[in-house]
Amino acid sequence: MPRHLILTAAAVSIAASLAVATPASAAVGSLPAQDRLFQVGCNDAPGAVLSALDPDTLVTTIISTAAVPDACAAQGSVDPTTGLGYWISWVGADSFLAVTDLETGEATTIGELTESGTGDILGAQSLAIDDAGNAYLMGQNRTDSTAQSQLYSLDLTTAQATLIGTLMWGPQEAQAWYAFAYRPTDGQFYGVASSGSVDAIGVFRVDVTDATIELLVGYDDLPALIYSFAFDSDGAVWGLGADNTTHDWVLFSSSVSDFAGDYAVRGEPTLDGEPYFSESLLLARGEAPPAPQLAATGAGMASAAPLALVALAALLLGAIAWGSARGRRA
Repeated sequence: MPRHLILTAAAVSIAASLAVATPASAAVGSLPAQDRLFQVGCNDAPGAVLSALDPDTLVTTIISTAAVPDACAAQGSVDPTTGLGYWISWVGADSFLAVTDLETGEATTIGELTESGTGDILGAQSLAIDDAGNAYLMGQNRTDSTAQSQLYSLDLTTAQATLIGTLMWGPQEAQAWYAFAYRPTDGQFYGVASSGSVDAIGVFRVDVTDATIELLVGYDDLPALIYSFAFDSDGAVWGLGADNTTHDWVLFSSSVSDFAGDYAVRGEPTLDGEPYFSESLLLARGEAPPAPQLAATGAGMASAAPLALVALAALLLGAIAWGSARGRRA
């Protein structure tokens, strides 16, 4: 092959490889910049108050000291249509629906969780809310002593729940669904059954239309006893629970596709240098920041880089062609 053609092919190859390069992605397990983590505490000091949790330093910052009296918070969820955080308030053996303003920390108890139509009292375990503001609840009917764990749709304004179905894995009842969350990247709900038959303990995909469940991670592969989790804007899992190795109460991150393999302990949340306990993790997903824009053209930096590289390739090709022609004339 003529020397100028070899140089031309090389220049095109280099330019093409640079033009398709993309910026390095964020480190695995990092929380997207637009997302925020919150916790609602338990009835030990400082009580069921809202706090912000830094996923990197593990420092807990109390937003408001106005606690819901005598309450311990269970799994909640942020309604993305309003930005409010909803959570289950355990007061003794009773379950109430509470809502918190994530900016001020002001909390309000909406009412006791009951079954719509019958008024039966529910022993609530966890709740989750999708992107459209539809809420779902896991719990048991306390009026019926034989009741199994069930899935309900939930009215966030009245605290009344409508039965969808019983949560069963084959012939086994899956009990104590303390963790339950919606994943925005695939539009699916996921829950963690943490007691009952060993065969019915694990991470499940939950169909909220009929309460059917699909096992994703079994008991033997669970790296922690999970009490609360949520999904960030990228679809990654963030949760609170007792690590199976250290038995410490930790914040962890993982992927739902390889939960056991990608599980990473972030550390033990602290407040004023002391371990902080919460069973209610809330994750507020924000909009991704816009890409930087070029003032003259309005083109983003991502599109400007390939254009610049194409221009560089053109210059290289021109120089090579000029040198080849000059050699022929000599």
